[in-house]
Amino acid sequence: MKRKFWLQYFIIFIGSIVLLPCIISQISKANETQKANEITIGCDFIPKNGSDDHNLTWGSCMGLYAISNVGNQDNNTKIKWNVESTLGSEVTVSISEYKTSKGYDAVKIYAPFGYCDTLSVTAYLESDNSILEKYELNIIDGTNWNGKHFFQFYSGKTDGFTVKGTEPEFFEEWDVQSQTYTISFPENSYQVDKLEFLHWKDEKGNIYQPGEKLTVSYTGEAFYPIYAVWGKNVNYTLTYDTQGGYFSGASKKAYKKGASVTITTEEPARDKYKFKEWNTTVDGSGESYYPNDSLTLNNNVILYAIWEIDTSDRTKHPISNYAPSIKLTSKTSKLNISWEFVGEVAGYCVEVSSASTGNKYKVMNTMEDVSYISYMDSALKNGKKAKVRVRAYTIVDGKKIYSRYSNVKSDTLLKKAILKSVTYKKQKKQVIIKWSKPANINGIEIYQKIGAGKYKKIYTAKSNSQKTTRSLVKVKKGKKVSYKIRYYTKNGGKKIYSPFSGVKSVKKSS
Repeated sequence: MKRKFWLQYFIIFIGSIVLLPCIISQISKANETQKANEITIGCDFIPKNGSDDHNLTWGSCMGLYAISNVGNQDNNTKIKWNVESTLGSEVTVSISEYKTSKGYDAVKIYAPFGYCDTLSVTAYLESDNSILEKYELNIIDGTNWNGKHFFQFYSGKTDGFTVKGTEPEFFEEWDVQSQTYTISFPENSYQVDKLEFLHWKDEKGNIYQPGEKLTVSYTGEAFYPIYAVWGKNVNYTLTYDTQGGYFSGASKKAYKKGASVTITTEEPARDKYKFKEWNTTVDGSGESYYPNDSLTLNNNVILYAIWEIDTSDRTKHPISNYAPSIKLTSKTSKLNISWEFVGEVAGYCVEVSSASTGNKYKVMNTMEDVSYISYMDSALKNGKKAKVRVRAYTIVDGKKIYSRYSNVKSDTLLKKAILKSVTYKKQKKQVIIKWSKPANINGIEIYQKIGAGKYKKIYTAKSNSQKTTRSLVKVKKGKKVSYKIRYYTKNGGKKIYSPFSGVKSVKKSS
């Protein structure tokens, strides 16, 4: 009985040995079938701009590859790609297939500027759509890394001038089918003192004006730069030629190119005539303009007053309602007086009030057809103030008819600087320079000349100082060294200088 039992177990054992390879083979085949149904997706490249495996910033691209284990493991040419939005949005990413360096099927995904979405990227076998793999990819805001737009506008070369303003606002359009960006060029939003915006220009040298369109194919560049081009300010003048009429407004004024100018509301006046209009030609046959009309300046324009004869009696002459506008400029030795007056005149009277006139206005000069004169008197020479006013006149029936007085202007001149002494100290090889210090100055400039050379400013002393010591160590023995000084005061942002002092010299003896 025991022998029979043992024989049964022996038969089972032998059977197991015979069947084990078949069982192992079936398990292996099952595992291979499961493995063959897998597709693996990985990253081929990722930009270093805030992107990672599952997040891509707009304005950049990344590459995904896929490995399939169906059939021949080296044959990956049967993998295809599909991209969909999980948010239901229109997918506008650019997709292009390629092979990696290892021969894997891959897809390059470019996210256009301004586009955010969550994408489902699917890799599948062209021959068997049931074998696939999905990959989630977020398209995120890339402003901090790539900017807001493909087209990027810069202020351009401004020759060191300060730039104000920011990049202009504009709209660009991305077309996923043609893989192009299109823009309508915006108005310039930058400002540069002393320079005028001319146009936009790209790196290829193409020139564009605001409103023009440009379409650019995306070929892998990060962005497309556009630069503002500047030139010196182009100003045009509008001139009112009153043809003998009196006019208190500015007869000539400059405006930037393209400026919209409103025609003056002031009508000029003229003896025995009545103002009719402004016209672009002397005889009135051109274009007419009236007060408050608008005029765009793209070139210099002269508007002529057109007159009609006025037969009404007038007891008061128009000139008496108008006054010259006066300006003073100080020079080192004289006071320069200039004025403006629009209208028919016979001449001008210039009156001055200073200590030399007993502080009463006296006619300094009467002149015809001149609007500029230089003046000096004993008060000005001594640094005292002088007041100036001007009035115009015309002659009617042999009698002078005057305009109103101009505004009053006053100014002073610095008297000639006084250099008291220049002393050479042999032991210390120094020179001591002394001067007289007047009141109401801001400083003293000291000038030096070595031998037959030119005078150079070597020092500026404070207004309360009366001497300075300068070294002559570097001056050769036996050389003659000469000095002169001048005072200055400040008027606004300008310096006004006195005449130079007399010259004093020393010779370096050792």
